[in-house]
Amino acid sequence: MFFIVITSWFSIPHWLPRVSQLWLPKGATLSMTLLKITGKGIAVADMKIALGNCEWVKVDQLTVSSATKWPTKWIIHAQSLVSDNNCLSQLTDDQATQS
Repeated sequence: MFFIVITSWFSIPHWLPRVSQLWLPKGATLSMTLLKITGKGIAVADMKIALGNCEWVKVDQLTVSSATKWPTKWIIHAQSLVSDNNCLSQLTDDQATQS
């Protein structure tokens, strides 16, 4: 069981983009670098959501960790979060309302 959990965890960059297709608009793709485990949590150097050739959302240096004082609380930090809403013009009405 431990092996399955560890394998699933380290393979997130491979399966999460495929699962995200259930919630993203048609034609949108999620890509991310490999996860890095730090002393306090996990880090992802680069995460992107693209619509065709347009980079819709880009997140740099994303970290997720638990709060020291409240271990059930999560701290999410990103060095930068950039959104190019001009990419939304590539969506058709059917794609925007898909879910």
